[in-house]
Amino acid sequence: IPVVELPSVVDQGEIKGTVTEETVNKIIKTLEKSKTNKVIFEIKTEQAVEKSKIVVEKKSIEALIKAKANLIIKSVVGKVELPTKVLEEINKTASLKSIDVNVAKVPTASLNAEQKKSVNGADVYSIEMMNGENKISTFAGNKIKISLPYKLKSGELGEGVFIWYMNDKGVLEK
Repeated sequence: IPVVELPSVVDQGEIKGTVTEETVNKIIKTLEKSKTNKVIFEIKTEQAVEKSKIVVEKKSIEALIKAKANLIIKSVVGKVELPTKVLEEINKTASLKSIDVNVAKVPTASLNAEQKKSVNGADVYSIEMMNGENKISTFAGNKIKISLPYKLKSGELGEGVFIWYMNDKGVLEK
């Protein structure tokens, strides 16, 4: 799978980068020669960060769709894979200029009492896709793949790791 390291900046514990149309067009030529339909756009840093934001411009989305490429966004905070069908659905969004893929480790102190009780000391991550101020959360039945850099604690089993959804009212749902 081709990997493109994006220029990035780190500010107040957050690493940021942008997938531009120019970058996508260059990598599409590589995809045409390879036997994969996936491409990884990665932002790296040696600094300690707990948040990442990668902006994918609309023209980049359109070029990836045309190439039938799956987009993988990767940082030290996490990885999000958006298959072509998901990109197609996102691209139908009215007034789409870009999507922001945000992955952050959430400080436990920022949770309310009920949320703290529900997560019982476990790590909490926030994964959001935004079109400006609007959340993108439906993909017409298509799925995205999320990977987080979580290491099991001593004595912990993978079966004990859960994914929760926090709805717009701040209520956690299994």
